[in-house]
Amino acid sequence: MAMYNFLKFIRISQWQKNFLIFLPFIMANEYSYFHIYKSIIGFFIFSFAASAVYIFNDLLDLPKDRIHPSKKYRPLASNSISKNIAITSLLILMLISLSLGALNDVISIILIYFFLNIIYSSIIKKIKFLDVLLLSSFYIIRIYFGGKLNEIEISSWLYIFCITAFASLVILKRVNEIIKYQLKKSLYTEKNLKILKFLLILNNFLSLLFLIFYLLSDKVLEIYEFPQFLWLLLPLYLFWIININKPALSGKMDDDPVTFVSTNVKSFSTIILMGLVILIAQFS
Repeated sequence: MAMYNFLKFIRISQWQKNFLIFLPFIMANEYSYFHIYKSIIGFFIFSFAASAVYIFNDLLDLPKDRIHPSKKYRPLASNSISKNIAITSLLILMLISLSLGALNDVISIILIYFFLNIIYSSIIKKIKFLDVLLLSSFYIIRIYFGGKLNEIEISSWLYIFCITAFASLVILKRVNEIIKYQLKKSLYTEKNLKILKFLLILNNFLSLLFLIFYLLSDKVLEIYEFPQFLWLLLPLYLFWIININKPALSGKMDDDPVTFVSTNVKSFSTIILMGLVILIAQFS
């Protein structure tokens, strides 16, 4: 039980976000022992860094979390984990991630990630819509980190697609929270629901548009053996968008969209199918 609480405390379930570090060499069709090894190392570097950030935020938001409908059950808020253990864990995880980052020449990215999270937690999280942009950037940093670690250049269109796609996820979280908990004193309330839904639709449309631009780019023609097959990504991605939007718009999504995306059968199956489409296009 103690181990379960600790793993929950460091948000090990959120480590799945760090699989984005593998995306650059996969999308660049540059499979090698070096890239796989470096990406695995990078996965743990960023996972330790992300866990440190979650602990920092839990310590910062402790009073609010204790009265939140769902966050009050978190290990620190429920007193399953003490403050002393939290602070010690924070320092150890930061030290490990920074040390490994220095050994792999990516310490500057980890430092920027820490700095942006401090800025977010102290200032940006209180500013409507700007918080969405910064939260979305944390996903992009992971992709950039993977590219830097593996010395792989990433397509600009792929970056832009990812920015809009991940912005949609962040907005989904906000929409779901408003509808699910009917929050009155949060940064976003029912008054903001209309504009959030508009931004959600806009980002969904833009992500589809930028995916098309990526598929039409010269980079795709260079990388893939059978680039025409990639057009199957469009209907699959559209189905995936609809599938994750529906529960959020009715307030029935898990508090964390990433958890929903990875545990919902339709969502996870669609992601697997999109992965297979990419592999077939690369090796057919």
